[in-house]
Amino acid sequence: TVTGDVNGPTATSITPAQSFSGRTCTVSVEGVTDAEAGTEGYESGVKTVKFAVWTAENGQDDIQWLTGKNLGNGKWQITFDVADHNYDSGLYYIHVNGYDNAGNYRLMKTTTATATGDFKAPVFVGMDVSSAAPEYAFEVFADVLDDNSGVSKVEFAVWSAKGGQDDLLWHAGTEISPGTWQTYVNYTSHKKDTGTYNVHVYATDNCGNRALISSTQT
Repeated sequence: TVTGDVNGPTATSITPAQSFSGRTCTVSVEGVTDAEAGTEGYESGVKTVKFAVWTAENGQDDIQWLTGKNLGNGKWQITFDVADHNYDSGLYYIHVNGYDNAGNYRLMKTTTATATGDFKAPVFVGMDVSSAAPEYAFEVFADVLDDNSGVSKVEFAVWSAKGGQDDLLWHAGTEISPGTWQTYVNYTSHKKDTGTYNVHVYATDNCGNRALISSTQT
């Protein structure tokens, strides 16, 4: 004889995008209810629904628990962002738990979705500074790698230590060999300052992902 609500909620279906190319993916469960055959009149009602999301890469190191939004009529939904999962592409696991007002919970549904886009900016491999003409200029060489869409451009933010960033200039890099980008810095463009210079390297790939990948002083 059932004398109280002893079972967690159930759901009838789950509808993720089987694959997605953007940064976000929406997942919904429908038919969520705390009513179950044989327990009529004892149900306490659905309190909340939580979605556990993680990637196949590196186990559950990126697992996130997201509280679903109640859209009414037994439908609960989340939208997750790959930015919260190390920008990983590939397979994502989604487990959905339902919780009722009596403290019961149940794993209601599971599914997967595949992220097909390129979400990661290029990575830094190495850098070298050469004083080809030390009296008035120096050159910077940066090795940059992107295994997905490829490197689109590399930019060098350069300024002297004297006067803060009052002479900050962005120098465009030129790819002189596969993966190696070069720029030429003339002191004249930086108020003819001598001494220490700061160099920050920004890289962008062909999908528009951009990041500061390295910095140095010379």
